[in-house]
Amino acid sequence: MEGKPNHYDGSMQAEMKNTTEVDNETFILTEEARKNITGNPFFLKNEE
Repeated sequence: MEGKPNHYDGSMQAEMKNTTEVDNETFILTEEARKNITGNPFFLKNEE
């Protein structure tokens, strides 16, 4: 795949793969965060 940009064959991601301790941390999604990211982002609630 010579002559093509790196992102077409995925080689750029493989070369830039950096394994650190941050990558191994578990991600905890709280109920408050879950409520904030669910639903339609274009719909405004009328909370008065």
